[in-house]
Amino acid sequence: MLAAYEITRKATDVDAEIIRKVEAVIYIMADKFLDSKEMEQLKEEIKMTRLGKMLYDDGASMKLKELVAKKIKKGFSVAEIAVLFEEDKAVIEKIVEEL
Repeated sequence: MLAAYEITRKATDVDAEIIRKVEAVIYIMADKFLDSKEMEQLKEEIKMTRLGKMLYDDGASMKLKELVAKKIKKGFSVAEIAVLFEEDKAVIEKIVEEL
């Protein structure tokens, strides 16, 4: 898996969107087939890539949505939640609309 990942890092003449998709497939396959030590090595390689950033951002976004949902259920206002999580009020409003 590391060798496949290295190929994507060196592919400069391929569209970035295609590379991102290939990296995602490599990560999915790695999760299925690698042991924990190998997975940790791949994770370290991926951490600073576009895919790594996307995975991190997706996870952070999902966590924020979960936290906002809990605060809404407890009766907090959008403004209160924005202050509590130090987030722009518009971002919280969008999350509330999605919920």
